[in-house]
Amino acid sequence: MLKSKLNMSFRRLLLLICLISMVTISVPLYSQNDSNDLEVRPDDIVELSNGNRFVGKIILETNDFIKFETSGGSTTIQRADIVRVFYKNPPEVVYKKRLQSLDSADYESQLNLADWCLESGINLRDSAITHLQAAVYLNAAKAEAFERLVPLYISREFLTTNSDSREVYLREECEILLRGIRAGVQIDGLDIRDNAIRSLIRVGDIQAAVVLLEAIASGDRELPTTISAMRRLVVLYDALGRQTDSRAMALELREDGGGSDSEVLLREIRWAAEDEAAGIAGSADKLENLMEDLLVLGDADGKAYLYRG
Repeated sequence: MLKSKLNMSFRRLLLLICLISMVTISVPLYSQNDSNDLEVRPDDIVELSNGNRFVGKIILETNDFIKFETSGGSTTIQRADIVRVFYKNPPEVVYKKRLQSLDSADYESQLNLADWCLESGINLRDSAITHLQAAVYLNAAKAEAFERLVPLYISREFLTTNSDSREVYLREECEILLRGIRAGVQIDGLDIRDNAIRSLIRVGDIQAAVVLLEAIASGDRELPTTISAMRRLVVLYDALGRQTDSRAMALELREDGGGSDSEVLLREIRWAAEDEAAGIAGSADKLENLMEDLLVLGDADGKAYLYRG
C-alpha cells in the first residue's frame, strides 16, 4: 500500500517536472512585456536550429508548434526545431519601456531619449519634440535642444493639417523659442528669433513679432538679417496701422542702401498714390519711379500695371 502511494507520488512528480520542462521550452527568449527588451522589431522573428530565420507574424502558438505567416505565405514550425522566438517589439512599445528609466529632471537624459526617437526606423517625431521641449524647460541656455527643435518645428508645420492642432503647436513653439531668446542661446547658422517671429505672426501676435524685429533691425545695416528685419517691419507696422513708422522705415531702407522688396514697394506705391491724390508736389513722379522699380523686381508685375493704370 505504502509502495503504491510512493509510486503514485513519484509519477506525479515526474509529470510535474515534464510539464514545467514543456513550459520552459515553449517560453521564447523575449516576450512583449519584457522591460529589458529594448530592441525594436517591427515583426515577429523565429530562429531555427538549422540557422534559418522566419520574419513575419505569429498566427498561432501551441506547445508543439508555431503557425507563422510571412510575405511568402503561412507555414507551421515544430517547437523542436525552434531555438528562439522574438516577439514583435514596435517603436511605440520600446519607447514606453525607455520612459521607465528616463530621468525627467536631467537635460542629457531628455536629449538622449529625443535622439533615440529620431533614429531611422523609430521616427517618433512628436515624442522627440516633447523631450526636447522638456530639456529647454530644464535649461534654455543650452543650444543642443534648439538645434534639433527648429527643423522639427518647420517640418511639423507642413505636416499638420488640422488647424486647431496647428494653432496649439505654434503657441507652444513661441513659448519655447522665446525662452531661448531670453536666455541668449546662440546657434551657428541659425537665428531662432526668425523662427519665433514667424510663429508669432502665424498665431496673430504681431506686436510681439514687432518687438523682436525691432531688436534685429537695430543691428548692423550691412547684415542681410538687419535689412530683412527692416523690410518686415515696414509690412507689420502697416498691418498695425502705424503708417508713420512704416513709411519712416521704408525711407531708412532707401537712404541706407538696403533697398525695397516687392512688399515694401507696393506700400510705397500706395502711399505715393495717396500723396498724389492729396495734391502733394512731386508725388506723381515718385509714383512712376516706384512702379518702374516694381517692374524691375518682377515679383508683382500685375499689381504694378494695375497701379499704373
